[in-house]
Amino acid sequence: MSHPKEELLALAAGGDLPFWSGFTVRRHLRQCAECRETVESFANLRVGLSSLPTPDAPAHLSAQVLAGVPRDNGTAPSPFRFFVPLTAAAALAAAGVVTVLVLPSDKIAPPKFAGTPIKPPQPLVVLMVPTPELPPPAPVAKFTTVADAEKDRDQRYLSSFAANFDGRQRKDPALDAWEEGVRTQRRRVPLPVIGLPAEMLRSHALPAKLDVVALPGSPVEIVSAEALFAEGRLIDPTVTVRNVSNRPIRDYQIVCVFRDASGAEFRGRMMAAGAGKVLAPGARAQLSDTIVLEPEKKKAPEAALVAARVFVRSATTSDSVWVPDRATLAAKHLNEFLPVPQETAKLLEAYRKSGVQALAQLRRPQ
Repeated sequence: MSHPKEELLALAAGGDLPFWSGFTVRRHLRQCAECRETVESFANLRVGLSSLPTPDAPAHLSAQVLAGVPRDNGTAPSPFRFFVPLTAAAALAAAGVVTVLVLPSDKIAPPKFAGTPIKPPQPLVVLMVPTPELPPPAPVAKFTTVADAEKDRDQRYLSSFAANFDGRQRKDPALDAWEEGVRTQRRRVPLPVIGLPAEMLRSHALPAKLDVVALPGSPVEIVSAEALFAEGRLIDPTVTVRNVSNRPIRDYQIVCVFRDASGAEFRGRMMAAGAGKVLAPGARAQLSDTIVLEPEKKKAPEAALVAARVFVRSATTSDSVWVPDRATLAAKHLNEFLPVPQETAKLLEAYRKSGVQALAQLRRPQ
């Protein structure tokens, strides 16, 4: 296998390659772990250099520069000495014209050039505007596992519906839709294609961008996401992420939601990274999945895979776990594509049977 030159890998790390060269390099990176590590090293080096503080100039630098400027001591004749009288006359004429234009005609006086004192330059006054202080970051609940963090989030989400409960048995549209999503989230998923058919599809696939869903508060930012598409198949998704927090991230999970030609969306694959490889603050990493996926109904035109959305499901630091807010996911129509913890599923089933019992269970002290 021939590897791209380091110059191309360095340009690929910064996203500076043209379209075709970038496509060729990205296709090679999906199969070569050695080159992926090289690109990741270049990307981390780029981020690290950009985050270095700008050094202050030495205090004596201006004095050294001024001392090195040659000054006229009157001994060496100037090469323009014959044009000095003409220059002075032009300056006097220009000053006289300005005087005539500015002063009234009865108060015109000959300008005094000889012996006129020159005022020293006024000191430059710089107004220092204080930078407004940024609000402190929102406190992050500390959990040791993603399941515990999601359980606490879902408890708070359900409790928000119980705040104004009037004691009567009733249904809530938002909770009903969520409970319905729990039963339907195990919808059909794409099937993998292996062997020679997969390589044939790769040979004439075209690259396309995937939709990135940004969730507020996430310590992991999805920089870019792309995949190949061929004949209604999705091939080799690749996601580039960056740590935007000030703490190292131990592991994180990315969820892909696929969309078919009919417009229906269903949960697809989950891409996870971690296993002891820490993502430092400001560092980038690339998640890639070498796989060819096709719809369950291969011959149905409306079942062809045409697009996908990606978002962050969780991110674990050294002392806490971040998960997206359930209300935010619902607003972006991603609520049903996340797995629901077992305790939350029980509460939803209890709410389906009797909203009074479920809300009473929520009010119990933890």
